[in-house]
Amino acid sequence: MHPSLMALPLLSILALGSLIPPQRPTIAVAAPRPVIAPLAPPPTAPPPAASAAPPVQNSATEDWREFRARLANRVAEEDAPSTPTAGGGGGGATGASGDGAWWVHELAVPERGCVLLAQPHALFPEQPLMHRAAVLVLEHDDVNGTVGLLLERDSARRVGDLLKRRDDRRLRPFADEPLRIGGDVLTGERVRLLTRRCDVPGRAQVVDGLYECSVGAASRLVAIGAAKPEEFELYAAVCQWSPRQLADELAAAIWLPVAASEAALRGRPGAPRRPHALYFELTEGAGGEYARQARLARTAEEVTVWLADRTGDALDAWQRLARRGGGEAEGRVVTPEEVAMEVHGALHTLDNVTDVSQSLDSLAEQVSYIWFTKELDALSLSEAPPKDPSALLAARRRKPPRAPKGADLFGLGGGVAGGAPTLRVAAPDDVSYSKQNALLAINLLLFDAAGFSAAPEGAKQSSRAYDYVSLPTVVRRGHGGAALLTLCTLYSALARRVGLSLQIVRLTDQKEGPRFLLRLPGTQDQREMYVDVAAEGRLRSTHDLTAFLPTELAKAPSRELKRYVAPLSADELGLELLIEMEGACAATGATAEAAFWRVQQEVLHAQQEEARREREKGDEE
Repeated sequence: MHPSLMALPLLSILALGSLIPPQRPTIAVAAPRPVIAPLAPPPTAPPPAASAAPPVQNSATEDWREFRARLANRVAEEDAPSTPTAGGGGGGATGASGDGAWWVHELAVPERGCVLLAQPHALFPEQPLMHRAAVLVLEHDDVNGTVGLLLERDSARRVGDLLKRRDDRRLRPFADEPLRIGGDVLTGERVRLLTRRCDVPGRAQVVDGLYECSVGAASRLVAIGAAKPEEFELYAAVCQWSPRQLADELAAAIWLPVAASEAALRGRPGAPRRPHALYFELTEGAGGEYARQARLARTAEEVTVWLADRTGDALDAWQRLARRGGGEAEGRVVTPEEVAMEVHGALHTLDNVTDVSQSLDSLAEQVSYIWFTKELDALSLSEAPPKDPSALLAARRRKPPRAPKGADLFGLGGGVAGGAPTLRVAAPDDVSYSKQNALLAINLLLFDAAGFSAAPEGAKQSSRAYDYVSLPTVVRRGHGGAALLTLCTLYSALARRVGLSLQIVRLTDQKEGPRFLLRLPGTQDQREMYVDVAAEGRLRSTHDLTAFLPTELAKAPSRELKRYVAPLSADELGLELLIEMEGACAATGATAEAAFWRVQQEVLHAQQEEARREREKGDEE
């Protein structure tokens, strides 16, 4: 804010005794995510009927901001239909989190009724009130600038203390009400009022369900007994920007503008109100990198309190995961990435993970293109197909021609939702060779192009464990080290999207080497193979597993070696991911988080046992 606007008014606010101790901000780097541009209120007339038409606004009952949030939901669902969002991992729209009346999404530019969130890395040495600020914008235009109110800034004073300095009969009915700090700039109006009552004369809607009203109108309602004083929130001072000033601060990534519903502005129902709770809820609700930055901005003490508050949310996630852990969910097999999303959502309930599904679909499209070029290269090879996909790298290649539109070049089922080509290879007759090309395409993308690698167990890869052990965080980062099981989950998610069925398996009685592999089922043309993700996707035969098993099994037949390969069920995968989380947190010195995940293992196991008993009881009946 401009210094001329804050110097004297700030002293006046401090005179009220509303001192808020400054906190040392955590330095972090915020990265932009796709934003949603402002949308003008839609027309009241419904659009023409269509099979995939967007939702129609009911102008009599629905605010246009809620319509925009639902429209963003619809667009995201159409863009990413292949992976359902885990119930605990946030909302189902890009940049729009939550369900029902609770939603938050990022905006390209501010607007009236939006919330300006201070970026975690932003420093306000002369304005401690702005640290972790959530500013509700009441006025915004290109001529007069922007005016807003700070949320979550309670003071130790009441309105009666203000009346002792200068009496105002309009404020007398609110003498016992708390006086909130709305900013550091005093204007001609002594206080600003917010209410959720829709019957106050002269009210102005801020968002659907939240209104600004005058002191006189509110005082008259209270005086005649039509309203209670506690139904109004009174704010002293405001936040104020000139048009150019706010534009400069937005360009400097100091503020994040988001649209939020009235339910989101109230805070999560039943959640304990901690300092800056609303700020973290809205920032995490924006999803993606902002959710990660919100987590990084917490101090050690705040992390401990945050983990304790998340216990109830985690229990809901484990109950949901245990019910789905039997292997079926809504008539289909539960995928590893869905289990990983549930594990992530147990702690980051408000994080919107739809961008992760879209990123996986985008990566799968790139895999499809690389696979397509490898198939064309295979048609130009005169020699027999090699047995190891790594041998294909040595083959001489020519630039592949453009695929004829609509040509049915491939004979292996698969495909990617959201626009990726369906792969069907008709030439060569060896279908296993086509599968090897698909695996080679994934290897080239993940390990050569993106630079992913499997992090050794117990290694300290980052100051924050989730940077390499959480699937959404790894996908959003797009490169670098990742925990082995997380990387196996990412690999299998891409393979599934291009039509390959890979199963995560665990080596039992292991001597050395990776604990987890991906099994490629055998066919008439090829024996069962294993993808060693720790070795950048190298294909291994069953006999190759002897290098990881006890020495006495070196000459054992393949059928005996298979006894030491155990497939991971959804239940087992969930527990293994929690174990991986605990180990990663312990390796990075995050003892509180490691203890949290250790306890959650016991809770999840208990929920799985209860769900198993319920299934057995249902089978008997």
